[in-house]
Amino acid sequence: MRDIKFRAWDVKREHYFDILWFDFENKEDGLPWVHSGSKFITDVILEQFTGLHDKNGKEVYEGDIVRFKCWGHEYIDKVEYHKWGYYPIAPSKPEVSLSADGEIEIIGNIHENNELLE
Repeated sequence: MRDIKFRAWDVKREHYFDILWFDFENKEDGLPWVHSGSKFITDVILEQFTGLHDKNGKEVYEGDIVRFKCWGHEYIDKVEYHKWGYYPIAPSKPEVSLSADGEIEIIGNIHENNELLE
């Protein structure tokens, strides 16, 4: 069983921050109110922990850019949730998926290092 964890990207201030708690119910637009411990932040992107750790022991979240191996080939892509689990975006290779074999390495995230996907 994996831990259910989230991290939050503050869109206006362009940085990650710790989440004390969040609430979807009290907003009409369906976006979360996120409390950072000192204030509410409303313009955020929530990213969920995948349950996987990279080869350095770092937790892999949605939005991370990872280098990974699958079937003997190396890929760099971002992590996103699909109905079968967490996968990198690889439209040309739909059979490619993340695995828990220790070959995953976080090299950035989509907010701060989007150029890694080019």
